[in-house]
Amino acid sequence: MLKDTIINALTSRFGHEVMIAPTSKEFAVFTAKHPEVGDVVIDEDGDELIVSVGNITHGHFGSYESGLSEVEHQAAIAYDLIAFLDDLFADRVLLFTATWGGGWTLIEDVEERKLHSPRRRWFKWSGPIDFNAVSN
Repeated sequence: MLKDTIINALTSRFGHEVMIAPTSKEFAVFTAKHPEVGDVVIDEDGDELIVSVGNITHGHFGSYESGLSEVEHQAAIAYDLIAFLDDLFADRVLLFTATWGGGWTLIEDVEERKLHSPRRRWFKWSGPIDFNAVSN
């Protein structure tokens, strides 16, 4: 079962930093480091996970490679999830809200012009960022 694999991976990597509720659809929660960012909540949705970061954005984690066993699919999802969370908690992920929705990107992948867009509000796990107030 995917949820069991993910719970084992999360508790192995993050220990008591993650709150686990195995009988709940929202089975794993990381408490927000900053209230404007919000909690990370992990839901099981069939063969994939939905990871929400506060009210900013959410993403789907699944394994779509053909030819893998169920165990291999679950391991791939766990690996991708742990890698994302490691990057998020290390402030290597930029989260954003925009007039049309929200999303996330790794810092090194974002275009400079988007950082200064008046249509986007930026965050890291540690809190909001105002790139227009940051001097180079």
